[in-house]
Amino acid sequence: MKFEVLKRSHLKRKIIIGLFVVAVISATILNFTRAKYRITQSIPLATGTINYKRDTIKPVISNVISSVSKTSITVNVTASDNEGLAKYYYSINNGIYTESTLNSHTFNGLTAGTSYTVKVYVADTSGNESEVKISTIKTQSDVKTMQEILAGYNKSTRTDFSTTVTASTTKTVYSATDWTNKTSYYFAGNPTDNWVSFAGFYWRIIRMNGDGSTRLIYNGTSTATTGDSTLTRTSQKFNTKYNKSYYVGLSYSTTQHGTGTPSDILRTLDGWYQSNLASYDVKIDSSVGFCSDRNMASGYTWSAQPSSTIYYAAYQRLQRNKSPSLECSSSDVLKIPIGLITADEVAYAGGVYGTSNNGYYLYNGITYWTTSPSRVYSSGDANVFFVNSSDSLNYDYVDNTYGVRPVINLKADVKFTGSGKADDPFTVSS
Repeated sequence: MKFEVLKRSHLKRKIIIGLFVVAVISATILNFTRAKYRITQSIPLATGTINYKRDTIKPVISNVISSVSKTSITVNVTASDNEGLAKYYYSINNGIYTESTLNSHTFNGLTAGTSYTVKVYVADTSGNESEVKISTIKTQSDVKTMQEILAGYNKSTRTDFSTTVTASTTKTVYSATDWTNKTSYYFAGNPTDNWVSFAGFYWRIIRMNGDGSTRLIYNGTSTATTGDSTLTRTSQKFNTKYNKSYYVGLSYSTTQHGTGTPSDILRTLDGWYQSNLASYDVKIDSSVGFCSDRNMASGYTWSAQPSSTIYYAAYQRLQRNKSPSLECSSSDVLKIPIGLITADEVAYAGGVYGTSNNGYYLYNGITYWTTSPSRVYSSGDANVFFVNSSDSLNYDYVDNTYGVRPVINLKADVKFTGSGKADDPFTVSS
């Protein structure tokens, strides 16, 4: 009887030991199987130890998608982790990170047409952090018509045109009534914000016409403001014919206000236009036209072959009275896509007859023609105003050779981006 009890005791002990061994082996196998996903550490206790797991796998950002407005950038983040994501972190232009539980974030109060550096990273539930994703994102450009742009400029008027204007007039335009009988806003002095990039060339804004179109004068393929590059041609006759009064016309016939025959300089302008701007004519306005004011000064009567010197109205306005005008008789407005600046527009910009001015935006150090007639001598020698190399107004025979500086008008509905600065010119929006 004692033997049987002892035998049962031994059997029981063997079963317990066997179960223990099986448990140890199972635990060991499980540990090896999951070892790549965790690290086991031991915390000593007074009566034993507790084992715990620590995740060391970093979350991964697979994509960052952005959407923009003129004043905001929104980023959406796609990320993953083996155990779960907990936090998203967002920063703009190296600023302090914003912590969020959302995978989308919007930066507000930004500047239109500006590039920003956006940084994003995420963290999982164990505190592991992903690599930082860096993106350069640009807000939408502020697209406006020139009328909308100039609405934000200071408006002023000028009454004294006897002295040159050289002041920095950034963010300022001046008003005058033009031949559309509406208010035109022109630039004067030395503004830094009337640059335009169009058709592969740089231009300066002369004025916004009364009908909302924008008048530009050629500056070349760079923002260099002086030298031959500011002209399309440095040596050009206004007209090879000179011994009749009507040869002062950009387009002329044998009458005072006649048209139909292009002058030599108009042929040159048209040839350049066909080669360089014709493909952009959907944005160029031909309806506002160019003034070739052939009205006579008070006290003078037009004659094709005068017996004594006769003077045109522009001579009286600019040389005698120092009082320019943007008005023009309808018979002298040529509805063409390209032309020249008027002598009156030069005066509005800050030029003065007979006075040098190398401090206003039209100064380029090179002589170039205007489209305004000045006088005709009794010998029949026709004269037209030009801007000389020191940028004062003067006049000379039409068969002399001076530079060509084209002028165009962009349509009122053309929209622009940019600030008008030389390094960020108003650029015609596509």
